Amino acid sequence: MLMRRKQTPRARFLNALRGVLPSVLLGAQMGLLGGAAAAATATAETELAGWLPPSNTVREILLASPALQAARSRRSAQGFQAEAIRAGAAETSLRSSLQLRRSRDRQEPFVEPVIAIERPIRAWGKEALDANLAAQTLAAAQIEYADVVHEASRELLKHWFGHLRALIARQNAAAALTAAAQLQQLARIRLQRGELARLDVLLAEAETQRAEANVHSAEGQLKGAESALRRLYPGLSPVDQVAGSALPVLALDGVALVPEFLEKNHELNWRRADAQRLRLLGQRFERDRLPDPIVGLYAASERSGAEQLTGISLQVPIAGATRTANARAALAQAQSAAENLARLEQELTAGFEARWAELNNRYKAAANLAAAADKQARSAASVRRAFAQGEFSTAQVIQTERQAAELRTQAQLEQLEVVALLAQLQLDLHQIWDFDD
Repeated sequence: MLMRRKQTPRARFLNALRGVLPSVLLGAQMGLLGGAAAAATATAETELAGWLPPSNTVREILLASPALQAARSRRSAQGFQAEAIRAGAAETSLRSSLQLRRSRDRQEPFVEPVIAIERPIRAWGKEALDANLAAQTLAAAQIEYADVVHEASRELLKHWFGHLRALIARQNAAAALTAAAQLQQLARIRLQRGELARLDVLLAEAETQRAEANVHSAEGQLKGAESALRRLYPGLSPVDQVAGSALPVLALDGVALVPEFLEKNHELNWRRADAQRLRLLGQRFERDRLPDPIVGLYAASERSGAEQLTGISLQVPIAGATRTANARAALAQAQSAAENLARLEQELTAGFEARWAELNNRYKAAANLAAAADKQARSAASVRRAFAQGEFSTAQVIQTERQAAELRTQAQLEQLEVVALLAQLQLDLHQIWDFDD
């Protein structure tokens, strides 16, 4: 008889460590991945904090919106459909009949009732296929709901930046009006000193009136954007000034982010889930070519109760051409869905790379425009000071300041477009406003 060698405490500790080490390493790896994703989300939200509404406010508004409530109802309905698929379409049937038997040696007919309980049995592995199909239906429903949340976030982002564009236009129109009014006052002073003609004052007054018209136009557009924001997103208050900070640094190459984008893209994930669902559905229809037997229990009374019968019944339907056609149609649809996945992945990849290239180029353009606007502003200020001292004409000052105002507006709007495009990309990467759960 072999004697078992007694383990030392150190050996027992090492054996226990070997048993738990894989789980510990796996948990640490998952923790690091989750921590990296959380860190990326926190960094992205911090970089855009000055440009976007608070994340908690956005979450509450979106989840309470009619679109999300309707999406939750659809998800609930699809959940019930999955339950129906898992339960199967087979139903228990109760069948009864009553017959009269007449005999030559009896004047009264015999009353003979028959009652039976019957139910189809899901055979040939159909129950397991239905369970898988129900689970895949639920998975597709969850992805579809997440996609609705994501699209609602994108829509809110679009309206928010539309409001900011209108706000920038109004702010710059107001600044241009202030500059025009100051120029008009300087022109009148120089007219009183005899340094300008009456025509120069008229030009300054016309420029002031043009600036007032621009203010009214910009104010109308801003009111429309604010009204849409309040109506569509109750609780989301418009801001009265653009308080964005400097542009965040673009440190990553867009090509390196493509796998992450494709992994988190709802449309692609839904297509994958739907393709798998169609494959399962095709297998289910293919298995349906094997008919389900119908098993029953029955009881009968013959000759007015003189004889009692009990028994088991078995029915086997004969499958026809319809089941074969349904199976082939479902398999063809699954094949079509699988082939469309590759095309969709190519389109999404190309679109993401194009947007990232646009972001990089607009980032450079925003920096150039900001520098040009600063130089033009200094030039306009110098011309204005020289005009106050008797140099330059009113037309020259108007032209210089108009160019400075237009360039300032263009630079600010370009900066805003960069932020809007970056926010859209980070939203698609689930680095901001990740409300899909």
